[in-house]
Amino acid sequence: MRIWLPNQAWATDITYTRMGRAHMCLTAVMDRATRTIVGWGLSDTPDPAPATAVFEAAVERHGVPSIANSDQGSTFTAACFVNTLASHDVRRSMDVKARWVDNVVTKRWLRTLKSGWLRLREHETPRELRDAIALRRHIQQQAAPPVAGLQDAAGVPLRAVRAGGVINVESASMPATSWRMRTRV
Repeated sequence: MRIWLPNQAWATDITYTRMGRAHMCLTAVMDRATRTIVGWGLSDTPDPAPATAVFEAAVERHGVPSIANSDQGSTFTAACFVNTLASHDVRRSMDVKARWVDNVVTKRWLRTLKSGWLRLREHETPRELRDAIALRRHIQQQAAPPVAGLQDAAGVPLRAVRAGGVINVESASMPATSWRMRTRV
């Protein structure tokens, strides 16, 4: 099936991400046609209720997709998630077991977020982790500098400095070497 329209198909996945000595579960919902994250959320457990809430919030903001793709994990086969899809008349598409390519775009976004962004510094609280993910999404979806309303963990506003095809996000409260993110535009 060729996916070329927004809201034609969404892909959702869940992953663990480090936070201090613990971890959080990050759920992401991506529009397959536009490759944009239409919803994401953090929870302290891989329960289906937070993943369902992320999907519901994405539907409220972006409309109802025709198809929802996910893996066969217990989070996405739970009754509350399946019933949410059914209540919106969304066709469910499950990845074939051990076939990684079905949901590779969402998995790659999650991997890039974790390895290329969240590991830049240690996040001790859920708020710090949530702010770091929000900042990454903000930059990725190309809001124009300055980075309005976003702050570092100390509450100092962040500024985005565009240099050619690269955006540097800096905080005045931290040395530039410890809190600088470069991303291609």
